[in-house]
Amino acid sequence: MPRLLTLCFALLFASPAFAQVSDDLADAYLDTAELPAQVSAVGDQIGQQIQFQAGQFPEPAQAPFLEIYTEALSADALRERVRSYVIAEGKADSVEAALPWYDQPLVAQMQALEDSSSSDSNAQVAVQMYAMTGSFTTTEITPEREAQMDRYLAITGDSESFIDLYLDIIVASQHSTAAISGEEPPPADTIRARMRPMLESNIGSAVRGSALYAYRDVTDEDFEAYLALVDTPEAQYANRLNRGAMSTALVGAITDAGEAFAQTLFDLDAAGEIDLDEMLDDGEEAEGEMEGEMDDNAEDGE
Repeated sequence: MPRLLTLCFALLFASPAFAQVSDDLADAYLDTAELPAQVSAVGDQIGQQIQFQAGQFPEPAQAPFLEIYTEALSADALRERVRSYVIAEGKADSVEAALPWYDQPLVAQMQALEDSSSSDSNAQVAVQMYAMTGSFTTTEITPEREAQMDRYLAITGDSESFIDLYLDIIVASQHSTAAISGEEPPPADTIRARMRPMLESNIGSAVRGSALYAYRDVTDEDFEAYLALVDTPEAQYANRLNRGAMSTALVGAITDAGEAFAQTLFDLDAAGEIDLDEMLDDGEEAEGEMEGEMDDNAEDGE
């Protein structure tokens, strides 16, 4: 009996022996799934906001601000973060099983349509039109396709995952701002609860409209076949791994950049090149005005 008990405890407390993802397997997965490009695309969108925000800082802080965030959000830096996540969190067998999934002709066709749509100059206008009217001006959306899209979004969880991603980014940004002021940031759950209703409306319609636009020329039969493919264990695993890698890479980049920039501001203030207290007072006034506008928009349902 004692030996049996010893064996039971050994089994209970043993760590699962999953094979580690090798460097070569991680690189193969990143290239096949085109994951770094997807993460970099979101990083570029954040970078556009960074360019705008630079003008809100005193001139001595503007160049360091741009340099720190541009480097953190560069394609190479984000790829390395994504790669590290896949190696650390991925399971070799599952990653290997996902590779053939991406190589299927219909999957490759759908991903090509997504890539084409992301660079389509008409896509943004079309998606905005869909958000306002529930339709496109040049393409009819049938009830059958709407029903298929309901199932697609339920299977992939794309809307919810993008909302969670943006909430994570907002939390990281606000915590970085708090590090500069030295104040305790609001709890992450409080920030998420406040921002979620607006994001659910904006991002939810954008994700749905983007998918409808990207797949607008796909037949119902082909889209039905694609639904079957995205509902497989391989696809579900890849989706979870990709979401985790994207969130970890972007949030990590913003968090590290925020800490580095906070230290830069402290150094500039100590050197007398900026007045940090005055800058923070101006920032709080501007933030109050922006929050008032956001609350008004939320009440108006915008």
